[in-house]
Amino acid sequence: MRAIATVLIVVLVMALSPAEVEQRGWLRVWQEGNAQQWLDPQSVVEQAGLLRADSVFFPEVGEPVTYRSLYRLAEGDYQDLDADGEPLHEWRSLADDPFNQAVFGAASRWARTHTRLADPA
Repeated sequence: MRAIATVLIVVLVMALSPAEVEQRGWLRVWQEGNAQQWLDPQSVVEQAGLLRADSVFFPEVGEPVTYRSLYRLAEGDYQDLDADGEPLHEWRSLADDPFNQAVFGAASRWARTHTRLADPA
């Protein structure tokens, strides 16, 4: 079933230009090796809310947000997670970094308006 869904996503992505896909609120994910992959909100839910990527594109931010960890969107903000879903660290003061604050705010709004991610626990 997952293979069929993946094929359908690939076909859909091939049929749409990147701008059209971004306007639909999809996440553009660069996996290791710079291979580009597109994930829709439902695919994110099916992966239990876990993404491993070098960069994620949020349409509201307008540019890639770079990181190299696993993240989970939970209750409106991001936590850095290890492979077992345990926090690596917490974002203690987003207010100290206006860019981070804007990025996480956009991610939170995107999540609230598009989907609720499943708790991996």
